[in-house]
Amino acid sequence: MYTTLVMSETVTTSLWGTARASVAFAVILATSALWYKVLLKNYYTLYYTPARLTFSRAFAGILAVGLISAALAVQLPSRISEAVLYSALIGVVIYGVVNLLLLSQYEKWDWGLVIVDVLFGTVVCVAASATVYLIFHGRGVGLGR
Repeated sequence: MYTTLVMSETVTTSLWGTARASVAFAVILATSALWYKVLLKNYYTLYYTPARLTFSRAFAGILAVGLISAALAVQLPSRISEAVLYSALIGVVIYGVVNLLLLSQYEKWDWGLVIVDVLFGTVVCVAASATVYLIFHGRGVGLGR
């Protein structure tokens, strides 16, 4: 399976890319908030003490979500299966790297948490990419081609 990745060739493609990234950003932020604050509110605190939210920590989190959104937004899939496969790969790689680094740094971080968090990251990326596909590509709107 091949897929098309596009960078900002023109102002129009740049604006459509920004729109796709904005949708992905909103989906990732909403699903992450639901996951961390509602569904698994107490699960992660078994492994680490949450840090106090400061401007720099909030900025770092927003920047991380922005980078993931950008990685998802550059794809121009021709089918939803392309979008799902590409975004699953992005989710596994990004969340896998982060969790393996945390595993190497924190004594309480274990393989169970790595697996749960990588699966979560994969699902979040797939949800974001599928939403972007349905809004922009499924209707042929703003493909940037």
